[in-house]
Formats: sequence, structure tokens, C-alpha cells
Amino acid sequence: MSRLVSLVYQGKPDSLLWRRSLIPTTSLYLLNSCGDLIAEKSKEGRIQQVGANSFRTGSANIVIRQDLPEVVAAALNDRNRRLIYVLDDNVGAHASDAGLPAKYRKRLEGRWQSTFLPLLRRADRIIVCSDYLSNHLSGFGKTVRADPVWHPDLVEGMESRLAVNAAPEYIRIGYLGTGSHSAELAFLIPVFLHLLRTRPDVELTLPAGTDWPAEMNGHPRVRMRWPIPWYQYEEQLLTERFDICLYPCLNTPFAAGRSRNKLTEQALTGAFGLYSEVWPHAASVTASGAGRVVANTPEAWIDAVEAAIAGLPAWRDNAAEIAATLTALNDPAPQRAMWLDLLGLEDQG
Repeated sequence: MSRLVSLVYQGKPDSLLWRRSLIPTTSLYLLNSCGDLIAEKSKEGRIQQVGANSFRTGSANIVIRQDLPEVVAAALNDRNRRLIYVLDDNVGAHASDAGLPAKYRKRLEGRWQSTFLPLLRRADRIIVCSDYLSNHLSGFGKTVRADPVWHPDLVEGMESRLAVNAAPEYIRIGYLGTGSHSAELAFLIPVFLHLLRTRPDVELTLPAGTDWPAEMNGHPRVRMRWPIPWYQYEEQLLTERFDICLYPCLNTPFAAGRSRNKLTEQALTGAFGLYSEVWPHAASVTASGAGRVVANTPEAWIDAVEAAIAGLPAWRDNAAEIAATLTALNDPAPQRAMWLDLLGLEDQG
């Protein structure tokens, strides 16, 4: 079992099923700040887990993004408890964002009708990850803004990872998103081709299962990164290293609702991060020193990557300051205090 989830799941009868069905939102918006409050289902007074991504107390049900139909139905039909719903994407954009992959849009559409919309309509509080979503979803009910919290085991040692190159032989450049970001990946293809043609010192790590150009498929300096379950992904981040990570964010309805999680995620691998200047959290990039923001043209991204490569030694000299800033941003105390307040619990830890 991953040591990042053992304290939360150890000894629970449904732990294997819950661990395999765990989604990132549940870790980033509850478990990493309040994992010690999660209790057996039969206990009262603390937070009881009733599904992979669902919890309850004596007065409230918590559903985080999605769960099994019977688990969601139980929360929707429970009139003795308030419903707190956590949603970290503009999932309603399936109807308007043509840049999303067709299969992903179809999957979101089905979940919108079966899960997202019923929970939004029923929720007494909606926890969201951005100001955009706070405003966008306020018509359903009262929204509360929260930022993601990464597991402290991952944040520990960030300074040492930021201070050194990922590998001696190559500059490792990665994209940590999945194939569902097809529009952003298509935007980056000219950047990737430029690097492969002009920079023999660059190695790319990209999402597998994507329709890449023939020149990139099978290229000796292109590594493919297959998706894995979230609990395994957290463990993978303990050892995965990059020098530069790219996170373009196109000006679309779906992208407007994204969280701040990539700011810390990319730095956890030791990487300098490049982000679109239209990303809703672009100001955090500049303030933290964790990277820079870029205009959304391929030419600007090519120039930014080249500048980032040249500036890596000087940037790594500031690893201590950058790590301290990102560690402060990842402080679980504000998120924990939010949950304790919403649930009417006292902090015994």
C-alpha cells in the first residue's frame, strides 16, 4: 500500500475498493488536510467514509465530484443531513467547449445529468477551486473557495529537488496532464517538434495514447507517460524528476475553472514551470518564482522554453526561497479550518 494513503485507509473494510476508486479531488481537498479525522463508518462525531469519494458526519454528507450511483443517491435522499459538494472543474462546459475531446465531452455530459447536476441542485454548500467557478456556480447555492493541498510527504524535500538538474545527460521537459487536454497538446506540437529538431540535449515526456505526429512517435528522446490510479500517481511523484514542465491553458470555458494544483505539482518534480498568461492562477506563478507565464502563441512558447533552459542554473540557485513560498501556499491549515467550520467539529489534533 502506498505510504501516502496508508494512514487514511488502513484497517477499513472497504479500503482496497476506495483506494482504487480514489480521485485526485478527494486527496487534494479533504484527505491531505483532514485525513486524521476520517473514522470508521460506524463511529459518530468525526468524518466517516461511506464511499471512495464520499463522507458523512452526524449533520452533513460530503460528496467529492463523483461516486458510485448508490452512494450519490444515498446522499441526495438524506434529508436529515446537509449536503456539501466539492467540484474542481467547470464540468458544465461539456455543452460549450468544443476543444474538449469528444469522448471526454460525452462522458461529462452523462455525468452532468446523472451526478453533477443533481448534486449541485441539492447542495447546501459547494466547495470550488477558483473564483471563476465560485461565480459560475453561485446560482445553484452558496459557494466556498478552497485551494488544493498536496500531501506533506511530497512537499517535504522540495528544495533539494528544485536545486538540482533532473538528469546529467538531458534536459528533461515534461507535460504532466493527460490525453484529455487534447487542445493544449495540439497547441504544443510545434514546440515539441522544434525542440526535437534543434535541441539534441532535450528529452520529452508526454501523455501516452495521444495522436502524436509520426516524427514524434517512437522518437528515441520522447518518453510516453501512461495514466495510473491516483494513489499510485502520488507515489510516483516521490521519484519523478523534470527540469521544465509545460502547462498551456487555452482561453476556454473549461480551462477557466481549473485549480491551482499544477503550480505545486510541477515544482514537486523539481521543474521550472511554464504557464499561459491567461491561466486563472497566473499571478501565483509570478509571485512564487516557480516559473513564468507565456502568451498563447507557439512562437512565444518556443522562446520561453529556450529562455528557461538558459536560465535554469540561476533559477535553481533560488530553490530555498521558491520552496519556502510553495510550502506556505500548501499549508493545510486554511483548508482544515474550512472543513472544521463547515462540519461543526473541534480540532483535536
